[in-house]
Formats: sequence, C-alpha cells, structure tokens
Amino acid sequence: MKTEVFKLTVLVVDHDGIGAKAAKLNLENGNFANRCISPYVMDMETRVVDWTDDHPLNFFDRMKETFYELFREKKDDPRGNDLPEAADLAE
Repeated sequence: MKTEVFKLTVLVVDHDGIGAKAAKLNLENGNFANRCISPYVMDMETRVVDWTDDHPLNFFDRMKETFYELFREKKDDPRGNDLPEAADLAE
C-alpha cells in the first residue's frame, strides 16, 4: 500500500498564551474523523513579537512576507514549502 506523507508549515499566533507545547499537543490530540490524519509535530520554533492590531501577521496580504522575515526562510524554497498566496488563505 502506498500513502502520502507530507510536511505542513503552520503559523500559530498565540494570543491566549498557551505556549508552543500546548499548541503542539492540541494539534496532535485533535479529533479527526476516522483518524483520517495523524499529525505529529516534528519541530517547533518560537518568536516573540510586539503585537498590535496593525501587526503585519494580522493581514493576509502581508502575512507571508512577514513570516519569512521572522523565521528567515526564503520565499522561493526549492523544496516546495512555500506558504499559499494571500488570496488562497482568504478563501
């Protein structure tokens, strides 16, 4: 049997202060119908930012660029790990 294995890059803005470990556990222990997916967080990185309603991560049209600046990744990742375009996120 063949099955797909893929990597997802997820940005979590933690206004409630639950922390990276709790966010990880919430993803891994989520109820997914028929256990159709079994996520396991393989790696975590955390940055602390000064948040206001005008923070660029709060806007779809600026989120992608800000994410890459914050985590110092290239926009054109040759491994295909790009975030969706802002228009795709808004749908």
